[in-house]
Amino acid sequence: MATTRASASPSPPPSAPIVDPAAIPSHRFAALRKVYTSALRATLSTNSYPNFASCFPTPATYCPRALEGVWKQLNTRLEEECIKDFEKISQERDVERSLGAWEQLIEDAKVRKAQQGEAQGRDIHTTNGATSLAGEQRPMHLLSAQELYAAHLTPTLVKAERELQGKLDGVQQGNKDMMGKIEEQKAEMQRLVEQLEKMVEDVEGAAQAVENDAMREDLQKGVQGLDRADEDVKMSG
Repeated sequence: MATTRASASPSPPPSAPIVDPAAIPSHRFAALRKVYTSALRATLSTNSYPNFASCFPTPATYCPRALEGVWKQLNTRLEEECIKDFEKISQERDVERSLGAWEQLIEDAKVRKAQQGEAQGRDIHTTNGATSLAGEQRPMHLLSAQELYAAHLTPTLVKAERELQGKLDGVQQGNKDMMGKIEEQKAEMQRLVEQLEKMVEDVEGAAQAVENDAMREDLQKGVQGLDRADEDVKMSG
């Protein structure tokens, strides 16, 4: 009896191929090209033959067919050159690749959002025989206006509050340091004023002493004069 060998472990599934956004036709770029072409043709249509012929009355009168041929060639050449410039600018700026990458990002975001919604829907646990959503997360379209307002603005307001609190703390610390310097300067000024008052008192005392000495000297000179006068009187008698 032939025995069968156990099959080897199954090979891992092939990884998903990496898709180059440039290889994916961009619907937005096709729409952009269509809009540009329509706008260009609408602009050129304003250059109708009657308007063109009115600028060249003599050729329009004597050779209208030739003038009409020039008009057609001019419009055709303008359209071709404008389309060539559009394609050239698109290639230089890599517009189609960028739009394709953008579309791919949008599709990936939609897929991740759908997967996240499914994961939240499966995140159900049973408590005492009753089922409830974990965290009671509700879809955004079921939230109230106040809840949406708080959800969008709370992070910004918290960040702004922290920044303002930091600035306020810095200003308060600066004011505290400034008040300390002002107190030191006030004490220094008070000390200088006291020294100045003491110097003024010393000067006034010195002036008073000088004045007293001058008065005393004048009195002595007066007394000496009287004594001499008395002696003269006695000698003359």
